[in-house]
Amino acid sequence: MFALGDAPYTPVSVPMPAEGPSDEKLSSLDMGSRGESDEVLQEARRVGATGDVAGHISLLEQAGYMGNPDAFYELAKIYLTGAGVEKAPDAAIGFLNQAMNMGHAESTRVLGWLYVMGSGVGKDLAYGEMLLGKAAEKSVRAQREFGMALTNQRVPHLNDMERGLEYLKLASSAGDSEASKAYEAAFSPRAAGQNVAATSTGSTPLLAPANAAAPRQAVRDGGTGLEERGRSGDTTALYQYALNVSLGRIRTEGDPQFKAYCWYSVAAARGYGPAKEEMKSLAGIRTLADKRSPGRMDACIDELNAAIDGY
Repeated sequence: MFALGDAPYTPVSVPMPAEGPSDEKLSSLDMGSRGESDEVLQEARRVGATGDVAGHISLLEQAGYMGNPDAFYELAKIYLTGAGVEKAPDAAIGFLNQAMNMGHAESTRVLGWLYVMGSGVGKDLAYGEMLLGKAAEKSVRAQREFGMALTNQRVPHLNDMERGLEYLKLASSAGDSEASKAYEAAFSPRAAGQNVAATSTGSTPLLAPANAAAPRQAVRDGGTGLEERGRSGDTTALYQYALNVSLGRIRTEGDPQFKAYCWYSVAAARGYGPAKEEMKSLAGIRTLADKRSPGRMDACIDELNAAIDGY
C-alpha cells in the first residue's frame, strides 16, 4: 500500500480520461508492443522518484495509452490519494475504468471497493459487489477482502456467510494466511451468534475476528499481527494497536501519540465506540499536529483508510 507522508503539492493539469483516447491519439502511439509500454512505465517510475510530478504523470499517461493497464492504475492511485497533486476522484475513476477494461484485476478490485463504500463515487452496493466478484476471479486479495466483508469481518458488513466462506476458502487454498485466519474466525461461536443477530434484526453489527490479539499478546510480536489485522479492516485491532502504541508497548517511528490518534480516528470513524473516547483524551495531539504540520494527520488517516479499503 502506498503511503502519503508529506508529499509536496505540485500544480498539474488534471486529465479527464473517462471517455478514453481518441482514434487519432491511439494511432499516433505504438499499441503493438507491451514491451515498449513497460519501458515507458519504468521511465515514469524513475522520473517520479526524482520528484518530477508533471513528468511522472505525463509518462504514465503515455504508457497507459500505449496499452499498459499498470500505468493507468498508478495514475489512479496518484489522483485518489493526492500524492503530490490535488485529489481528483473523477480522474482516478476514469483511469481505473480504463485499466479495468484492459482486464486489470487490481483496478477492478479498487473500483469495487469505491462503489461499495461510496468513496469518490455514488454508493452502489450491487455494482460494487459485482466488480468485487469479477476481481475475485483473478485476485487472491480480492477473494480475501470480499470474503471478509461478506462474513462481516470488515466493513461494510455484507452479511452473506455462505458466499463469503467460499471466497475465503479459495484465498486460503491459494496460500493466503490472513484468509485462513478469517475462515476459521467465521466459525467461532462469537461470529456465529452475531451473524444470527444480524440476520434476525436486518442490521450488520461491527464484528471483530475471534482471534483478535489482546494488548499483551501484541507486544510479543512487536505489534505486527495487530497492525496487519488493523490494515485489513478489523476495528478491534485498530483500537488495540493504537492503545499499545500510546502506552509504549509497541514501538513505532516518530511520535507515538500522533500515530495512536491517527489509528484511533480511523477506528472511531468505522464505528468502534471506545476509540471515540480515546480521541477525546488525545484531542490536543490533533491540534498540535495541525499547527506544526498542516495536513499531516489527514494524510496519515487517508493512508490508513486507503490500506483498509484496498486502494
